[in-house]
Amino acid sequence: MTDEYNRIMSEAGPSEPVRVAGWRDSLPSPGEKILEVDNEHKAQRVINHRLSQKMEQKAMEDWVIEAQREAERKVYLENRQKLLDKGARYGSTLRKLVHKVS
Repeated sequence: MTDEYNRIMSEAGPSEPVRVAGWRDSLPSPGEKILEVDNEHKAQRVINHRLSQKMEQKAMEDWVIEAQREAERKVYLENRQKLLDKGARYGSTLRKLVHKVS
């Protein structure tokens, strides 16, 4: 890792421009922690671990969203049933036929 004057740096703070050599595929996202490893095998293990953590986090978020949707759907169906029990039939074909006959 070097700065704009090609001086070797061991650490870079926020908003400090540096050049990093040795990237193969894609660059890390801003703010993502970077680890130095001895070999490619260890690097691949780190990548796989980070991917599995992201997948677990996404699955947890999806589960929370699904539970919230389920609860909202239950409330909606209960309210709808209350309206139907009161006799409110919005969009009912029966009501349209009654109006046509009278």
